Amino acid sequence: MLDLVKSALDASKELEAHPSGPTEPALQALEALQARRVTAAQLASSQAGKLLRPLLKHASPAVSQAAASVIAAWKECVRREAEEGRATGCGGGSMATPAPVPSTGDKVRDLCRTTFAAALCLAVEELRAAPSPDEEACATPGALAVAMEEELRRQHGGVTEGYKAKFRSLSFNLKDRKNPDLRRKVLTGRIAPDLLVTLAPEALASDAQREENARIREKKLFDSAPSAAKQPTTDQFQCGKCRQRKTTYYQMQTRSADEPMTTFVTCLNCNNRWKFC
Repeated sequence: MLDLVKSALDASKELEAHPSGPTEPALQALEALQARRVTAAQLASSQAGKLLRPLLKHASPAVSQAAASVIAAWKECVRREAEEGRATGCGGGSMATPAPVPSTGDKVRDLCRTTFAAALCLAVEELRAAPSPDEEACATPGALAVAMEEELRRQHGGVTEGYKAKFRSLSFNLKDRKNPDLRRKVLTGRIAPDLLVTLAPEALASDAQREENARIREKKLFDSAPSAAKQPTTDQFQCGKCRQRKTTYYQMQTRSADEPMTTFVTCLNCNNRWKFC
């Protein structure tokens, strides 16, 4: 399928460079894609819909209309697949309640899949509550959950300790009610499964969690200061809070050796603390 997608994109790009050229190569590739029956899992793993979406704004009306027809046909495939029970998303007639995803026979893998599906069902709720014209689900939560788990197992060579550790990290961040952006990006295909399972914990965290982590790191740096009795006092620093100059300070190498030391300052009047390099 990706070969046809590449052919359609290449032909469309060529047509943009030479508007008077033939439209047949692009249209033929798009017609072949429209006729192809696809599954939700294929769309989630290949990101084909995301790749074709720019063609909706192609300068050629024939190409843009053909691209719209392809995407509409694929959506219909996913809808029928869900109705027929070949793929599961959220069951019980509500996208808020996850239905069982295909079992692997392994308890850990099955737990991983159902956890991911439940988190993505929450994303569906959030997308419905605050819809965006430029965003829509790229596949059902169940299909995405399967693709995510399979990519996680592939990256770690099986259900290893690394697999379990990454699952715990992904689960924590995907289920975090304060982290809707991550769920939304996964559901809409802006973060593909193969990229998601490689992201560092800091990249997965919500903005609020990143700020809290930064606050904790800074507090640890200040708490690691020498005892107050040994810290020199000075009036060369002015507190930005109370405007007094009664301060203590110490220096620590927090970056590479060729970088300047970081100076940590504490106001003796109001206990305000700051740092600079």
